[in-house]
Amino acid sequence: MFNKSLNYVFFSSFFRLYYKNILNNMKKIVLLTCVFLSLFKTQAQLKVTSNGYVNASVGHWTGGQEFQIVNLGGYDMVALIPKSGWYGSLGTLSNYFGYAYIDHVYSPNYDTWPSDGRLKENVKNITNGIALINKLRPVHYDVIDSFYDKIPEDVRTKVKAEGKNRMGFIAQEVAEIFPAMVHQEPMSGYYGIGTMDLIPVLVQAIKEQQIQLDALRYQLENPDKTQRESEEELISNGTHLEQNFPNPFDSETSVSYFIAPEANSASIMIFDMKGTLLRTYDKLEKGKGSIIIESGQLTPGMYMYSLIVNGVELDYKRMILTE
Repeated sequence: MFNKSLNYVFFSSFFRLYYKNILNNMKKIVLLTCVFLSLFKTQAQLKVTSNGYVNASVGHWTGGQEFQIVNLGGYDMVALIPKSGWYGSLGTLSNYFGYAYIDHVYSPNYDTWPSDGRLKENVKNITNGIALINKLRPVHYDVIDSFYDKIPEDVRTKVKAEGKNRMGFIAQEVAEIFPAMVHQEPMSGYYGIGTMDLIPVLVQAIKEQQIQLDALRYQLENPDKTQRESEEELISNGTHLEQNFPNPFDSETSVSYFIAPEANSASIMIFDMKGTLLRTYDKLEKGKGSIIIESGQLTPGMYMYSLIVNGVELDYKRMILTE
């Protein structure tokens, strides 16, 4: 994982070497601001106000936008701050920076990640969430001291303390389970983990675990019933699974079912002929219903789908996917 102190090395060293004397020289402030604004609009106009803010009139924005370059205490670093909150943007969805090296990110609102369905293709369900999560090894760790050698000596002790007793994963280990979740930083060669990508896997694991908990709860609430008696009761009350139609199919097929009112939980699981769980359609509504199975990532061949009620397989059938 990229340690936040790595980010601090790039961030702090850059500004410390080039902008340490900015506060004492207003000419440098104006020059830096001109360069900054020229990246966005060539017709930018600058004016330094009496309170030390730089007013930037850009394009059709009347009145301009005001910001100030100041020195922050503690780490002795330079900060570019707007006059008020919600005041400006760094890049857009279509014109964005390739890399950003930042130590801490504080936001009054939640971070937003692009997740619009219109931007996605090859969408596939996550399966075997519990098994995948069980392969991960959460660890406590300390960042090695030599990692901080390039940090200015006056702040090195403070940054080193922040690198002790951290929690996370080892990127190389995660890469063996989730290769697409691990990325290599181009300049240092260090590996980092996109931990946000773990959330969908955790959600799937919780859903799978809930099915197991529902089955255990049913057994506790009905201690006198054997599994066979429970199955016979549900079947006698009409619970059943129908053959998919069409079968064989090439793109999608429909599976109908009926779930008795007394059922606590119900799901349909799809397996390959080796018994590997591929998909789960859980929280089926009671009564008569149906699901649509799309070929998606399935390859042509024969598959099994099972109706699981109260954690017990009541019925299963086979289906064939063609080219």
